[in-house]
Amino acid sequence: MQKATQYTPKTTHELYQQLTTLLRHFPELLKYLNEEKLPTVEPIIPHFYQIELPNHKNTHSHFYYLLYMQETLRIFNVAIIKFMPLNPVHREYKVQLLLDSIKSNTIRLSDELKEQGMNGIPNASENPKHYALYVAKYLMVVLFFELQNVFQQELTDRINPKFFFQNILREEYNQNFLIPAGQYFEHKLSILINCGTATKDDYLSLLREYHTAPKKVNEVHTKIHNAIFLNETESSSLINETINNQDLIAAAIEKKKSELSKNINAHAYGFERLEVINMALSNLEYILEGDTHIQSIPAQIKSWLQNQQQVYLVNASQLFTSDSAATGPKKEKPQKALEQKKLIAFEHLRFMKGTNLQDKPIMSEAEFDRMMSYLYFLLQYDYLPETVDPIPVVNLPTGSIRYTFYLLHQKLISKSRINESWINFLHACFDQFSTVDIRTTKTKFSQAPKSYENDLKQMSG
Repeated sequence: MQKATQYTPKTTHELYQQLTTLLRHFPELLKYLNEEKLPTVEPIIPHFYQIELPNHKNTHSHFYYLLYMQETLRIFNVAIIKFMPLNPVHREYKVQLLLDSIKSNTIRLSDELKEQGMNGIPNASENPKHYALYVAKYLMVVLFFELQNVFQQELTDRINPKFFFQNILREEYNQNFLIPAGQYFEHKLSILINCGTATKDDYLSLLREYHTAPKKVNEVHTKIHNAIFLNETESSSLINETINNQDLIAAAIEKKKSELSKNINAHAYGFERLEVINMALSNLEYILEGDTHIQSIPAQIKSWLQNQQQVYLVNASQLFTSDSAATGPKKEKPQKALEQKKLIAFEHLRFMKGTNLQDKPIMSEAEFDRMMSYLYFLLQYDYLPETVDPIPVVNLPTGSIRYTFYLLHQKLISKSRINESWINFLHACFDQFSTVDIRTTKTKFSQAPKSYENDLKQMSG
């Protein structure tokens, strides 16, 4: 047992070696196993279902658990490898023959348990035989349904689990008995992709089934998301190529962001841009609120759109120039000139790290750093960052803040034309501008408050 449990087999050959180790004291079974050995080495397809089996309590019960688990896994893989290359008619015949054999053996095991008076869930320590028969029976049930699932296109008369339990095994059916594993969804997804005719509704149906599964696998979740998204525009071969390739996924995300940015920025007013964003979000309703942590294409696009939505919600009445945006293609400034501008900006705003005329801190050091990071981004790209966390309270009059940034705008940008991104910056970065109409801020941008110069000299920086 110790040798057999030292590793988890990844290929059919490793699985054969593991079973050989388990059956070394059973020559007849070993002979059968050798006759079934595959001539090629293939990667193992895991079981499609998980079931709750009673714990094995000792080496004896562990042996039967592992033997039956791995033997059903071997039969599952051998059937796929041997039957898939056959023509459809021959394949259906071979599959049905195997399913009938599995069903017959499951009934025999079930009858034996009843005849022996072995009812209910066994205790592996008290009754090892009950445990061995119980595990064998229910792993055969798993094998039956996972094979039926793999070859569903060849089978015209499939049996559902409820019918199988109630009418064949004649026992109560528990709908939570067969728990779909990740491989189950991977297989169903593969069928949808490769058929070439699957609709968005077909994929959404699979996603809904996934959401009802007791156990979730993020990798599978991501693949289903990506397939739904890519199916609208891409071929089956490209979906298969992209679906789990991180580089291609990242490229697809950036491509979609660029397309959306272009559509958003084609509109002048914030409320018009919101309409474009909301329409795009309505196409992603299948991404649940709790799914935005999933690293899939649509989940990341939805998260990005929600950030854009927040920006334009607070600037709905604002008039934007055709190329101004919260996001867009980055137009970087030459590095040397940019660093010089950053230095000028820091020196100009250094006083805001200090106190006002009432000797109160104008803002915290962390808030000053946050403000400067947003400003540096604006200087580099001519638009605001995707997410701006506004500073709630600045202990300066709104007019003083406005005029301070006007003077900096004159130094760094233009003395004749106002760059509207700077007006947007004030309204996005400082909460106290939320009560001011953005058009008023632009109109009064160059208007100096009374005693501004004198007040500035008195404030410590």
